[in-house]
Amino acid sequence: MMSRTRQAADRLLFPVKKRKHKVGLAPGSVVFVGEARSTPVTFDVTTYGPDTHHLHRPESADEAVDRFLNAGNGTVTWLDVTGVHEADKIQRLGERLGLSALTQEDIVNTGQRAKVETFDDSIFISTKMLYTGNHDGAGHVVAEQVSLVIRPEGVVSFQEVPGDILDPLRERIASGRGRIRRAGPAYLAYAILDVIIDNYFVVLETQAERAEKLEDLIMDDPDEQVQHDLNELRRDLVYVRRHAWPMREVLSHLERMTHPLWPEETLRPFVRDAYEHAVQVLDMVESLRELAGGLMDLYMTALSTRMNEVMKVLTIIGTIFIPLTFVAGIYGMNFENMPELSAPYAYPITMAAMGVIAALLVYYFRRKSWL
Repeated sequence: MMSRTRQAADRLLFPVKKRKHKVGLAPGSVVFVGEARSTPVTFDVTTYGPDTHHLHRPESADEAVDRFLNAGNGTVTWLDVTGVHEADKIQRLGERLGLSALTQEDIVNTGQRAKVETFDDSIFISTKMLYTGNHDGAGHVVAEQVSLVIRPEGVVSFQEVPGDILDPLRERIASGRGRIRRAGPAYLAYAILDVIIDNYFVVLETQAERAEKLEDLIMDDPDEQVQHDLNELRRDLVYVRRHAWPMREVLSHLERMTHPLWPEETLRPFVRDAYEHAVQVLDMVESLRELAGGLMDLYMTALSTRMNEVMKVLTIIGTIFIPLTFVAGIYGMNFENMPELSAPYAYPITMAAMGVIAALLVYYFRRKSWL
């Protein structure tokens, strides 16, 4: 699972083409906005009930929708669509499912802010799934948009790239662990959101480890690379906070929401728990941001301390040469009536005296722990 996650995160970090934008088009225009991808759009259809579980991988959007709509009574179907860069396929699938043009537009716009929208026969949720990209070993944070459509038949999820953090949920469904096989579509949507929120903690733990390593580097060797890494850490924490705040709002909305497809009394305790996790995530982000700010102060202090040490050594060296320069200046004036100039051993005696003065000063500075 980790290799799939890392592979997906690396693709998000290092896109194939430049990001597309939608400017000047009419509302409801189903135009992909995001990093262009070369991977094909794939469909996974999981149908389950208390005593049944089936997994299919249809070839086309029409076949996927047919399996989703005709799964049968007493079952829940999860249609997982991977890849939203082919807008025509997403539009075809959305039309078959009866999704509005604005909802289809939100699905293919990967810069969407997390939100909840309710309709008569469906609920639309847009959220962000965070990864830690390890391509360069720096542990940078990347985000992938995940859109959920809750319908009476089940849940349709839309992801940007292959590989995600939802394998534990798929294993729970396949093995029948927990209550998910006995619950409805809304509980499946909650379970997806819960896994996404829980992975925020994993991402933040990685950032905390980065901070610890940077603290050690600051104490050992505060070079320019450390400053660059500190700035990258602070940007990543701002990035996490930018996505965690809307997630908190989404969960708060879901906790209070009344809708026929959202059994409020049944899901409220679970959603409240997920909401509390989102609050904890934000608390951790703020703590790590304060830590990163403290590390920047520590870095500046370490630089100042190292500069002071260099200046102290240079000052001591200059102090040692002051008396030597004085002696050399006296005997370099070449007065006629200087008896020492005619002495046969004047030069070696003067050099020896200068050496003794320098040695005594070095000894004195060492005794004072200045050198």
